[in-house]
Amino acid sequence: MEPGQRCRSTRQACRIETTSDVHDRQGHAAALVAGVRKIHDAIAARVRTVVKAMVVADGHPRRFALSGQSDSAHEHDHDKTCSESFHGSLLRLMRVHPLVDRIVDAYLDAIDHERPSLVEGLYLTGSAALGDFRPHTSDIDFVALTANRPDAAAIAALQRAHRRLRSRWPRPHFDGLYVTWDELARDPALTRGGPRSYEGRFHARNTGSGDPVTWHTVAHHGIACRGPQPPDLNIWADPAELAWWALDNFDTYWRPLLSRASRVLNRRRAIALTSYGAVWIVLGVSRLHYTLATGEICSKERAGRYALQTFPEQWHRIVSESLRIRQADRARPDLVSAVAEITANLRIRPAGDGGSLYRTPFARRRDALAFGDMVITDAVRRYGSRRVSGVVRP
Repeated sequence: MEPGQRCRSTRQACRIETTSDVHDRQGHAAALVAGVRKIHDAIAARVRTVVKAMVVADGHPRRFALSGQSDSAHEHDHDKTCSESFHGSLLRLMRVHPLVDRIVDAYLDAIDHERPSLVEGLYLTGSAALGDFRPHTSDIDFVALTANRPDAAAIAALQRAHRRLRSRWPRPHFDGLYVTWDELARDPALTRGGPRSYEGRFHARNTGSGDPVTWHTVAHHGIACRGPQPPDLNIWADPAELAWWALDNFDTYWRPLLSRASRVLNRRRAIALTSYGAVWIVLGVSRLHYTLATGEICSKERAGRYALQTFPEQWHRIVSESLRIRQADRARPDLVSAVAEITANLRIRPAGDGGSLYRTPFARRRDALAFGDMVITDAVRRYGSRRVSGVVRP
């Protein structure tokens, strides 16, 4: 062998390795180590952010006590609670979209600045919890828990916190309900009147109420941003009431919507012409059909896949079109988005251009409305009677 060369034996062969080969391998190893160190530093920085979010202004760790616990119970569970909260925060980092994580941190900072310990629990629902969050078109849905119904001072603090959050993050909307731990354990229809945030704006009094879908999502899919993990909570979850609510929602929301969207001089008809309208109708009714069929909650995208497997082939084009729009993450329910789309798509691009499966939005609207009617009719035929608390509801 020449000077500067050495032999490396393997079972198969002995090859000559030059000094330059050794240097190359050392260089690759150094680059690998640097890459691993960079990933480690990024994770460490994110963990430090989580730890910071778990500490209030006076430097003491937050306590996530359930209402009714005594101070001695707080002290006794202090170390355990902090450890569980840290673990939950790390789970959140692994499960949610980075944008959701940043906005949640901003919200918690804002509310703790205004009134520390007011919000004892925060749980993500909707697309953020179901793994279908789209940063340009999704909202961030939540359920926030307090020990008691917020008084006037607490309402003012929530108002300021949401205003601060909205000024920093106007989109996506941070929307949800404020309920007590006791209310979470009861029928959501009884939560009427509490504070809420809708389309990014805070409202001191909710004219509606919670719903079984939200409660079931917290129970089975909720992501704990603060407070105990969902399996450790006392959450109302009645499958029979969930099914009844889904059937009732077909009657009270979806049938009237489809009827209005079919009328010539109606705002809903114009909305149904947009990409957002197609997705809202097709995947919305499919989600309720999925819930009635399985007793479970699913995302819009999963509902679309379920529809492709469940309904005849004649409906596959409108379902596939809705999934395409959902995945493209551009269709939003606002005037600017609608006008931009109509301007660009007076004729919709054919699928060969990577665009729509339809030549015109009018044909797409026709199929979306017909699909919605078909799904509702099928659901009522299959699941039209549900026994709830011993009473059959037709």
